[in-house]
Amino acid sequence: MCGICVTALVTYFFRDPQRAIAVSRDFVLSPADGLICKIESALPPQSSELVEEMQKVSIYLSPLNVHVNRIPVDGIVKRLHYVPGKNLRADYDSSEDENERQESTIEMADGRNVVVVQQTGFLARRVVCDLKKDQQVSAGKRFGIIKFGSRVTVYIPKDMPLLVSEGQTVVAGETILALLHETASFVTERFLD
Repeated sequence: MCGICVTALVTYFFRDPQRAIAVSRDFVLSPADGLICKIESALPPQSSELVEEMQKVSIYLSPLNVHVNRIPVDGIVKRLHYVPGKNLRADYDSSEDENERQESTIEMADGRNVVVVQQTGFLARRVVCDLKKDQQVSAGKRFGIIKFGSRVTVYIPKDMPLLVSEGQTVVAGETILALLHETASFVTERFLD
């Protein structure tokens, strides 16, 4: 009986539901399911080689959230940087600089960049990132997983209007975090992935 319960819990945790992903590429999609715990202006990680402040959107994933991560924008993977570290609780701000993490910089066709940081937490002990340098990626596609409670932070250029706020629940590949430009249009046509 105990084995059945453990199997059920593991199956639930590693679930990977299909998502309705918008066809339009005029926006930044959430890379993770969870709760937006913080929005602020900050410099992106040094590994990105970007020197201007960006809009930093931090998403906390509880052990109950889906932990499969998705690409936020179409583009090319320019930089990948793995940082070994601790496994502090992911809902603590101090964990951002101390925990194990994977930093991925994606350059869009217009030359602007979005940086995604996958970070472990107290229960999460492993970050999986399936991206490769110079890989062409599409918004909404799966790119990795963080095992158990964790945090994903996305750095978005300041000229992209944000559509989310702190305390909001987001869904990977579906929730629109920001518009690529002021005149971006919403397209209702969607496909499943």
